[in-house]
Amino acid sequence: LQGAGDPQKIGASPGGVWLAYVRNSELFIKSAFPMPGPGYPDRGAAFELYTDDHMLELETLGPLRPVAPGRYIEHMEVWTLHRGVPMPASDADIDQHILPHVPKQLPAARRPPGGVGRSRN
Repeated sequence: LQGAGDPQKIGASPGGVWLAYVRNSELFIKSAFPMPGPGYPDRGAAFELYTDDHMLELETLGPLRPVAPGRYIEHMEVWTLHRGVPMPASDADIDQHILPHVPKQLPAARRPPGGVGRSRN
């Protein structure tokens, strides 16, 4: 990322979210499946990518929801790391080397519908 220039940030809201990064033949994937409905921060973004001269951040976001005392909200991400993945140079490379590693669904969450539950304390 050295010499990347000014800091950059981009966000979007697709259905199932996955972000990936390849470096030194290692593929890092962060996946999340957004909760439906409005209320996401940063103009409705369910994921954001930020970069500057020193770092790259891959971030998934949850909707903004009020949380009553003694309650909680969970936001689940799945992180995976894969070795021996070449740096993609085309869409065909992404199809061949990246997409087979992207989770199709997240494990079942231990939470009630809507992602809000009672405190575990």
